[in-house]
Amino acid sequence: MTPSIFKQLNNQNGSILVTVLTVLSILLTIFVFALTYTLTRYSFHTKDKNNFIATHLSEAGIQNGVNKLNNNNFVSNYKYKTENNGTISVSKELWGPFYLISSIGQFANQKIKTTSIIGSYPDSIFSDAITACDERYPFIVAGNTRIFGNVNTGLLGMETGQIRGEAVTSKQYHQGKINIHQDLSTPLIDTTVLDGYFNEMLSRKSNCKTFESASLYLNKSSDDLFKKSNAIEIENNLEMNHFFFESNSEIHSLFVNGFVEIKNSCKISSLLEIIAEGPIYIKDSSVLDNVILYSKDSIIIEDDATFSGIAIAHKKIIVKDKAKLLYPSMLLLLPLEKKEHTENGIYLTSKNQLETICYLSNNKEDSTYMRDVIYLDTVSTIVGAVISNQLVDLRGSVYGSIVTEQFKYEQPPTTYIHWAKSLYVNRTVFDLNFGLPMFQYNRNFQRHNIIRHAKESL
Repeated sequence: MTPSIFKQLNNQNGSILVTVLTVLSILLTIFVFALTYTLTRYSFHTKDKNNFIATHLSEAGIQNGVNKLNNNNFVSNYKYKTENNGTISVSKELWGPFYLISSIGQFANQKIKTTSIIGSYPDSIFSDAITACDERYPFIVAGNTRIFGNVNTGLLGMETGQIRGEAVTSKQYHQGKINIHQDLSTPLIDTTVLDGYFNEMLSRKSNCKTFESASLYLNKSSDDLFKKSNAIEIENNLEMNHFFFESNSEIHSLFVNGFVEIKNSCKISSLLEIIAEGPIYIKDSSVLDNVILYSKDSIIIEDDATFSGIAIAHKKIIVKDKAKLLYPSMLLLLPLEKKEHTENGIYLTSKNQLETICYLSNNKEDSTYMRDVIYLDTVSTIVGAVISNQLVDLRGSVYGSIVTEQFKYEQPPTTYIHWAKSLYVNRTVFDLNFGLPMFQYNRNFQRHNIIRHAKESL
């Protein structure tokens, strides 16, 4: 009996040992899991905290750069340390008629880059509905004209008239003040900024390391498109079909010696500049955001395309069909010296609402030379600003401000100079912060305006 008792005790001791080891193993597993979880949570918390601080540092760098622009002392790129041992690096480039400020905030092992497009803060004339600058004629309105907001004119003021018997149809055609001024003038694009951009653009082209010896066809996503270089020169034409591209922290460039066609639902959200010798077409349901299109010919935005960027051309910019312009888009026409008697300009006939800044320049030293026009069709509506150093013919609705050298209304065989018929402009319901380009007025005292932000982790 005694040996069997000892054997039974040994079996019990073995079972207890296994149980104890199992319990210890479970406790150890729980401890390791809890420790790992705690360390992971702590790591994520630290990373989030550092990321949060780096983000604020990058935003502070943008504001610091804007302050330097306001004080006219942003001379070169710079870097500085903060009290919490972070660093901020700030750089400035040009993006069309705007500044492009980039700020990298670094704290511990986290880096955040913020890129901002900077324009000019609106001058006081953009608080009013209309500024008609030509002092040689009175500003005359006829038809179903409705103006909500103040009107600035030359010494001859604003009057009503008749076009083929159609006088102003409402006694309340104007609700606001008429301000009489001497020496009114339309704001001029700051040539130091715009010419500086063109020089930077040419520098990117001269340093281009990739050359396509024929036409380039881009289909779907092309992640390796800019693998060798951020700039590509194309000998002939560029066609984009279902193309997708996104990058908001670096400038990428496509230099095209022919025409450009962007179609079949392309989606581009990027600091991408497309520079073409020929016309640029945006078709179908393509969406372009934050890009610069520059054509030495014309730009046509049509079908159901959506554009939110900067379009610069020398001949015509046309927005038609059901195309959309979304804030902060800008249409900029820079007419070249031309011998042929053709009217170039910005032609808006889209049935969709157009959120944009339209700007028509005058390349002539003689400001009385005016042939080109911003035309707004009766089916079209602008939300934003219309600025013309030449003519405007506005038959649709404008929610915002009109600043022009001269109005024109043409009803063949007669052209009515400084007349507007059935003009509708409403400044009172418009509270959008204008994303205006850099102008020449008050350069030494100009306030700058942050138009849009983009953030990226490095």
